[in-house]
Amino acid sequence: MKIQAYIVPALVLLACSCSQDLTSLAEESTETRVTRLVFSGIPPSTKASKPDENALTDLNLFVFNEHGILEERLYLPASKLYRHEGDWCRDLKMHAGGKYSVYAMANAGYPLSPSSLEEVKGLRYHLAWADDYSTGIPMSGQVLDVTPSPEGEIRVPMERMMAKLTLRVDRGGLDEDVNIDVSSVKVGVCPRSALVFADSRVESPDQMFSNGFTLGALETDPLNFDQQTGISYPVELYLLENLQPEEADSHDLCSYIEISASYNSKKQYTPAGRHVRYRFRIGDGGSHEVRRNRNYKVTVVFDGEGLGEGGWRVDSEELVTADTWFKAYPSSYVSCHVGDTVHLWAEFAPASAPFSIGMEELEEEKGKGLCDYEIDGDGLGVRLFARKTGTALYYFEVGEPVNDAAMFFVVIDP
Repeated sequence: MKIQAYIVPALVLLACSCSQDLTSLAEESTETRVTRLVFSGIPPSTKASKPDENALTDLNLFVFNEHGILEERLYLPASKLYRHEGDWCRDLKMHAGGKYSVYAMANAGYPLSPSSLEEVKGLRYHLAWADDYSTGIPMSGQVLDVTPSPEGEIRVPMERMMAKLTLRVDRGGLDEDVNIDVSSVKVGVCPRSALVFADSRVESPDQMFSNGFTLGALETDPLNFDQQTGISYPVELYLLENLQPEEADSHDLCSYIEISASYNSKKQYTPAGRHVRYRFRIGDGGSHEVRRNRNYKVTVVFDGEGLGEGGWRVDSEELVTADTWFKAYPSSYVSCHVGDTVHLWAEFAPASAPFSIGMEELEEEKGKGLCDYEIDGDGLGVRLFARKTGTALYYFEVGEPVNDAAMFFVVIDP
């Protein structure tokens, strides 16, 4: 990606106030009229999402005449703007027939004070932390060398300085014995700052957060439930623009998503508190460009054992090989007599796998008067007290990563 630079002639600096209209130096006309500046591309705020992508709390505005002289520098809270046909607007007195370059930044949270065109074009917005959007998503817009329309308007298209990542997980191709539960998602190489009015990228490690935009266990819950068969509900992450060049493969300045997940299968599992990590880069069409005002829709597709590196890097060092097995005793068919005590129990590995005894069956056979019962102290077995003749049915089940079960037929003779 080539970064375009605008070359401008040397400028004459002119000090100005944030609230004072300055007289243009254009000689071709001294007539002024009210011009509506329309900041388009910001729909009404819904306040339904976090962050509110359409919120506007303040606006920094810079207006230059055709000679590159700053005529207006205003810091405007939202209360100083008004809505017209769905867009935020501000009226200014401008010279009829004059050419202007207009630069605007929304949601900076404070007044910006550049005094020249070079300083405006070099403005850089800094985040205090990776999810710092308390004043709204930062936005910017610019139009160059424009004349007010016959209707007395100049439209300034605004765009968000951040990219949005809409992330889903597709588990449809996983082997039946594999379970992957997402516990956190974070953005790696998350920029601390971005140029407001020019293409921007991270150029050194000190320009990125050590811990990027992160969603924890509760916030990633949607990734563990299906919205449609095999495909999860989405979660959303945000980061400032990071336009890395094609040759960026050779260094670590490309933004990426990292998913931490617990893993269980018959062969391997993650002990409590440990995770498998999946890392993959973000970008357009295989490039490393994370561009502002884009919604990158990412679906992570797990298939097979869920550990293949299909376009991402998998860190599976915390996986433990599971020697999984399950045995039920004494056998699936047990013969006894009224008055006997029968012991049913199970052994399995890993011992951390969830285990359950079919309480519904125990209560049903007790209700028939066939057997009373007593659960073992360790919860891994049951003692049956035969009360009358008949055949009773019982059930054991062990969960991930073993995923097995046993059924017992107990025949009670006189």
